[in-house]
Amino acid sequence: MTSVVSVATSLSSQLREMLLDGELAPGEPVRQEALAKHFGVSRVPVREALRMLESEGIVKHTPNAGYTITKLTESELKQTYIVREALETELIRAMPEVEEIDLDILRTLNDEMAAYVSAGNVGAANVTNRRFHFKIFDLCGLSLVTSFVEMAWARAAPYHILVLSAPEQAPRIFDEHLIMIEQIRTHDIDGLLATIDHHRVTGQNRVMQTLQLLRRHGRDLTEHS
Repeated sequence: MTSVVSVATSLSSQLREMLLDGELAPGEPVRQEALAKHFGVSRVPVREALRMLESEGIVKHTPNAGYTITKLTESELKQTYIVREALETELIRAMPEVEEIDLDILRTLNDEMAAYVSAGNVGAANVTNRRFHFKIFDLCGLSLVTSFVEMAWARAAPYHILVLSAPEQAPRIFDEHLIMIEQIRTHDIDGLLATIDHHRVTGQNRVMQTLQLLRRHGRDLTEHS
């Protein structure tokens, strides 16, 4: 049983990355047999992984239909940003002085993200963007708060890739990351909070605008109550 749980935990992490990578979109059915074949495992750990994700609200199960990636309403999507603003602010206010080795890791992640965008690999860029931000959060030393931030990010994960759907957005994102790194280096907490707030709001606006554009073209990625 322990091995099943450990495999399922690993699979749930990989499925979260697939959401960030754009491989799984909101409302898309999740085929257990296909996932089992993809990961080279039986359906038992896949089913357990999906139950884990269901408990987090990332997938939903419908009797006789199976699992699908959860579609959020626009209100729910906005609420994930409200949660992030509150908790990320607490994290950043707790940030200690940071060593140069950690700043180098952040610079490397930003460079990797830029390289992925240049190569047209938006999915990998989105995954790396998440790693960049959670490296910052991990530096703050509040692991429980970070875990709640992770839940908010995970609920909206399939939508985050929309931020990078327009190539002209990329330079702004990279530049803001560099500003964050410099503010972390100088321990300019107020400046860092302002940059992250602007970064988050701009990303949210981009997501909402793209959802509206997709809806006008007949593709609706949000739920309607």
